[in-house]
Amino acid sequence: MKMEMNRLMRLIMPLIMVAGLIAGCSTSPRTPAPVVERTVSAPRVAPTGYYIVQRGDTLNRIAHRHGQRLHDLVEWNKLTNPNDIKVGQMLRVQRNAAPVAGTPVAARPANAQTDGASSSRTEVRPLGAPAAAGAGVNKTGPRGEKQPYSDQALASAKKPGAAPAAPVAPAAAVAATPAKPVPITEASRETEVKPPVPTVADTTLATRTEDGIAWMWPSDGRILATFQGKSKGIDIGGRSGQKVVAAADGKVRYVGALRGYGNLAIVMHNDNLQSVYAHNHKVLVKEGQAVTRGQPIAEMGNTDSEMVKLHFEVRRQGKPVDPARYLPVR
Repeated sequence: MKMEMNRLMRLIMPLIMVAGLIAGCSTSPRTPAPVVERTVSAPRVAPTGYYIVQRGDTLNRIAHRHGQRLHDLVEWNKLTNPNDIKVGQMLRVQRNAAPVAGTPVAARPANAQTDGASSSRTEVRPLGAPAAAGAGVNKTGPRGEKQPYSDQALASAKKPGAAPAAPVAPAAAVAATPAKPVPITEASRETEVKPPVPTVADTTLATRTEDGIAWMWPSDGRILATFQGKSKGIDIGGRSGQKVVAAADGKVRYVGALRGYGNLAIVMHNDNLQSVYAHNHKVLVKEGQAVTRGQPIAEMGNTDSEMVKLHFEVRRQGKPVDPARYLPVR
C-alpha cells in the first residue's frame, strides 16, 4: 500500500508544479506597450519680402508673380545661375525686405573672369558635365587679347585700308563649312540638357516700350549670363544658325568683326540708343539698311566664342546699360 502511495505521489507532483506556474503567470501584472508621441511640424512661413521655392517654380515665374524683374531677383539673392534654384530655398522678392539670418548666398565662382568683355567668354555647362579640352569648339580665328567694343575701335575698323581688328573668317566662309554635328547615342540622350527649340514667332509674343521705343527679345533661349559686374550685356544660349532678330526699329550702323565680339552687327534706334549683336555665325543685313522690330538680321553662332550664343548689349550714348530695363519680362 505504501509503495502504491509513493508511486501515485510521483505522478501527481509534476502536475501540481505545472499548475502552480500557470497560476503565477496569470496573476503577474502586464507592462503596457510604450507610446511614442509624434508632433507634426508647422509649415515653413517666409518672412515679409521673401518667398520659399515650391515644386515646379522657375525664377522667371517667381519674378513675374511678384512684379519684379528677373535681373533684380538674381542680384538680390546673389545667384550665379538663374536656373539653379531648389525646392525649399528662400528667395528675396522685395527690394526693401529686411535681411534674414541664415539665408543661403551663392558666392561668385573662383574662376570667374574679370576682364572688360568677360560676358562674351563665359561658358555655362550643366552640373557634372565634363569639359573636354577642345571638344565641340569651332574657333574662326586665333585667340588673343580682346579689344573691347567702343566708338574709337569701331571708327578704326571702318577706316579704309585699316587692318582688321581680329583675323575672323568671313561670314561666307563660315557658311560654306558648317560645324559637323555630334552624333547622339542612347547613353548620352539620358544626360543631355537641350535648350528649348527657338522660333522667330516666339520672340514676337511680348514687347515693352521704353524711351518711346518698343523692344522685344532678340532671340529665344536660356539666359547664360546677365548684366552684372564686368558684364556689358546678356548672353542667350541657342543653336548654330538660330535666327537673331532686331530688338527694335532702327538702322544698321555697323557690320563686321571685332576681337572679343566675332561677327558683329550694331543697330541705331535713335540719337542715344543702339543695340549690339555679337558672335553671329552669319550677318544677314548691310550697313545703312533700315530694319524693323522682329526682322531677322543674323544667325546665331560662336565666332570668337567657345560656345554658340548671342551676346546682346544695349548702349545709351555709347555706354552699356542693363538690357533688362528695355526687354519685356518673360
